[in-house]
Amino acid sequence: MRLGRVDVLCISPLPNIELIHPVLETSAEELAASLALSVGGTATAIEMVVPDMIARGSGTVLVTTGSGAQRPTPDRAASAVATSAQTAYVDVLRDALAPRGVQVSQLVIVGPVGPGLKHEPDAVADKLWQRHESGTAALEVLDSTDGA
Repeated sequence: MRLGRVDVLCISPLPNIELIHPVLETSAEELAASLALSVGGTATAIEMVVPDMIARGSGTVLVTTGSGAQRPTPDRAASAVATSAQTAYVDVLRDALAPRGVQVSQLVIVGPVGPGLKHEPDAVADKLWQRHESGTAALEVLDSTDGA
């Protein structure tokens, strides 16, 4: 299945926190499930939307990940492995799609998102939209304490 015209695709998988354990307590099945969500889910969304973007020569893919993508810790093994793999996938997508007019941008969000939490949802949405409008392709880490 492919979707029609989509100008912006935002991929922001919420990790299954039941799969997040210390590395020595994390099973192969838990790692596979986390990878299926973070990498497989991203790839599925790309397959459904990006061919139309390529055909038009324009579009933006925005991908968010958690802090494990930049700061993996042994206490959150599944998250660290899955977000690191997702970052690698986003990097190769960026390189493959840039010459075709499709920008790929990644925002690593350190800390929880939600009303009253470290990052307010509207502020994160604004940051993502700014990345789309500015054509910013490089990875950015959002780690402020001002709610942005």
